[in-house]
Amino acid sequence: MLYNKTKIFFFIFLFNTVFTQIVINEFMASNDSTIADNYGEFDDWLELANNTLSPVNLYGWYISDNDSEPLKYQFSDSLYILPDSILLLWADNDIDQGINHLNFKLDSEGEEIVLTDPNQILIDSVYFDQLATDFSYGRYPDFIGDWGTMNNSSPGELNFPHDNNQYTDAISLTPNPGLYEEGIYVSNSTDLNGIDVYYTMDGSIPDTNSNPFSEPIHLTESTVLRVIALEPGLLPSRVRTFHYLINTNYNLPIVALAIEPDNLPIGDQEYNLHVSYFDKFGELGFNTDAGIEQHGSEAPQRSFRIEFKSEYGSPHIDYLVFPNRSYTRYKRLILRNASNDRFPSDGSDNRTHLRDGIIHNVYSQLYPNGGYSSFQSVHLYINNSYWGIYHLRERQDRFYIEELFGYDDVDLLERAMGYPDYRNAIEGDWDNYDELEIFIENEDMSLPDNFEVLKNNIYYEEFLDYWILEIFMGNFDWLVNNMKFFRPTSGEDKWRWLLWDTDHGLGRDHYQEGIYWGNVETDYLSWSTGLQGPRVGEGEYNKVIRAILRNDEGRIYFINRFADLLNTTYSNENLLSVFDSLVALVSDDIGYHAERWSANTLFWDNGLNEVRDYIIHRPAHIINHIINKFQLGSAYSITLEVPDTYNGSIIINSIQINDFPWTGIYFGDTPIKIKANPYQEVQNYSWENIGAISRPLNIESLYCDTIFRIIDNQLSVNTNNLISENYFLHQNYPNPFNSITQISYNLPEKSFVDISIYDLLGQKVRTLINGEHSAGFITLPWNSKDDFDQSLSSGIYIYIIQAGDFRETKKMVLLK
Repeated sequence: MLYNKTKIFFFIFLFNTVFTQIVINEFMASNDSTIADNYGEFDDWLELANNTLSPVNLYGWYISDNDSEPLKYQFSDSLYILPDSILLLWADNDIDQGINHLNFKLDSEGEEIVLTDPNQILIDSVYFDQLATDFSYGRYPDFIGDWGTMNNSSPGELNFPHDNNQYTDAISLTPNPGLYEEGIYVSNSTDLNGIDVYYTMDGSIPDTNSNPFSEPIHLTESTVLRVIALEPGLLPSRVRTFHYLINTNYNLPIVALAIEPDNLPIGDQEYNLHVSYFDKFGELGFNTDAGIEQHGSEAPQRSFRIEFKSEYGSPHIDYLVFPNRSYTRYKRLILRNASNDRFPSDGSDNRTHLRDGIIHNVYSQLYPNGGYSSFQSVHLYINNSYWGIYHLRERQDRFYIEELFGYDDVDLLERAMGYPDYRNAIEGDWDNYDELEIFIENEDMSLPDNFEVLKNNIYYEEFLDYWILEIFMGNFDWLVNNMKFFRPTSGEDKWRWLLWDTDHGLGRDHYQEGIYWGNVETDYLSWSTGLQGPRVGEGEYNKVIRAILRNDEGRIYFINRFADLLNTTYSNENLLSVFDSLVALVSDDIGYHAERWSANTLFWDNGLNEVRDYIIHRPAHIINHIINKFQLGSAYSITLEVPDTYNGSIIINSIQINDFPWTGIYFGDTPIKIKANPYQEVQNYSWENIGAISRPLNIESLYCDTIFRIIDNQLSVNTNNLISENYFLHQNYPNPFNSITQISYNLPEKSFVDISIYDLLGQKVRTLINGEHSAGFITLPWNSKDDFDQSLSSGIYIYIIQAGDFRETKKMVLLK
């Protein structure tokens, strides 16, 4: 691998001029007590080895813990490695302690070490997974041997062999682990030939005091078998674990755990266990030893965090756990119990076990490769006991971010309960994010330049979609909790928010400060964008959204984007489709779960009905919340129609419409953009009574329900009003009208426009516009009031447009 060459160094060595490959020989990524440096500190360390007959000066060489940044540290002083010798370096990120101290630390969770010569040519590298404390990873034989874990590390000295012990080969059983409809006989499928085999059936690790496996075992119920083999003169084999699930009749996949019974119940410390995953057809997906600990708070059905580590077995799994993700490598997974939406829960009839999954599935429609936690419902067995329905989830940590977004060094931050000021730095620190918040709080965000700074530092549109989702779904457990966001520490990318833990949404019952937060009418828009109320902190915890809404562009985009989503993703049709699909996945199996936890499924049905009602009625209340928050006049329908011959779509604001006729709800006092997107020649099509479809329609405001219709000119009888490249003043609509009408016009180019309204005596009563406007189709509302905001009487009125040299007059009738 050759990196871009920027310099060529010529070295005159003290002894001889040499051109050699020195190698990485051994390292330790978690040093607790093995060796201290010259400051008495137990830091990470690594060895470089010189297997030649000449000394090598490291001056100008590079070493790094990141293969995407191979030139991270350059040796800027003469540092020699003598022939056939080893040099010990300290990876402590403290170069002030001497020339053998590097500017990075090693990650015991796994990363890489890269060695590059002065010509920026890669010389050696090693990639490693998680290492236990005080275990090193090294070559044997030194310099040229294979890599392996060193039980006896040897910093600065020749390496010991990786392993001098011989183990008995592991055995196999027949039939294979899996799902069976009836009882089976399990036998050993390996030629024993004097080998003793021992087994357990309770999840414990077998030893020579366990049951001897001397004849087939008859299983009539779900059982975990753990076996070892022992050949005379050798050490016992590794433990093998076999899950046999009998007469289950489930529709969901199954996760089966085997763990020492003495380690139950699983608590906050990490325990070793074996995990197997069987898909819904009963096929084994993956099985390996791993670490497990409790995730979240204690509960009868508690959640668990599973971590795949080399000290237990595989450092990761490689399996398509979540079909909606393109990657298959996972370091950590969560077995989640639905948390605050857990069914059953203290007799509540409001729980569904599905709220969080529904919300994350909806968000995945907007961002299929975005920052949400994928969702797979499963049945869980711990040893031989059934534990009900869980949800297998992605854990949002640095491994998740690296896999999904490609960054391995990030500031991953979290607003979370239990931390000072609700600030938790999962990775990195808050410094860069704090700078952004200081800027947006102290600068005038109505100014375009300042607003651009904000937009350039966050995924602006994605952030607003995230915020809109939380508002629509009515998630109270937010703002100071369950809010995660990250950015690469290098600053090469923007801040991005991650969706996590939305169990309190979709009408989950919760009372606080006299407010029922599960009410479909509760105004989460005002709460989450304001300065008052619980968890807002007088605006401390919603600075970014408030900064956006202080800018006209930001406010208009937010309103229109909310309307776009109400008309598409958050429509009853779409949300109920997501809801019904997830309910269908678990409905046939929920009875097993209810029986396990002594629950009444009528409570589950009631919770589902409440979520369904919430979905159906929420949009109407959201519309009122938007009108009230932004003091808008009202909401009106826009209908888009096209002829059968039209082959194309129509873009309205941020969404593309492909099926017609289509109707959506939008807000008055808010500019709207509509653009035809034909897939064929456009000469034959026009907007009815407006003009050519080649230009976008810029509607300044809606004041009534409106139809925008594309017509086929070859099929249309009346085309007198259809123009494409000329100035044009349209007849107001409706006409006659009662209090409100719309006046539209076409501008072929940017122009200074004056539109004024006169009574029959020739007196000017109202100026609608007197200023410059860009080209396009423009609609202006008139509320039948004069320039002094006084209502006018019924009668005939004249409106005149003057745009450059173009002037035209039309009449309209006001009836009251």
